[in-house]
Amino acid sequence: MLLDKFVIFDLDGTIIKENSAWEMLHKHFKVDPSIVEKNKELYEKKIIDVDRWIEMDIKLWKNPHKKTIEDVLKKYTLIEGIKEFIEYLKKRGFILGIVSSGIDILAEKVADELGID
Repeated sequence: MLLDKFVIFDLDGTIIKENSAWEMLHKHFKVDPSIVEKNKELYEKKIIDVDRWIEMDIKLWKNPHKKTIEDVLKKYTLIEGIKEFIEYLKKRGFILGIVSSGIDILAEKVADELGID
């Protein structure tokens, strides 16, 4: 059965040490954490939807060029032993995937590094 050979990993805090690509970018752009938290609360209280929340967060960054974002997100750290574990699973025929509520640029970089489709 196909599902017996399928493993999905969460990205943030599971495959990489960083808890969130958003946190990485907020830190880089020196965003006031209280504003980030306020935006999050608006989303959690259903005052804004996820698209508006993302838009509001991105507006907090100064000059958020794609190249800058890519450079910041290159600075992730893989969890110790994850490369070996991924290889172990791949050698045994598992189909692997990554899910994340974060930024797809980071998920794609990590997937490429680990050879996950």
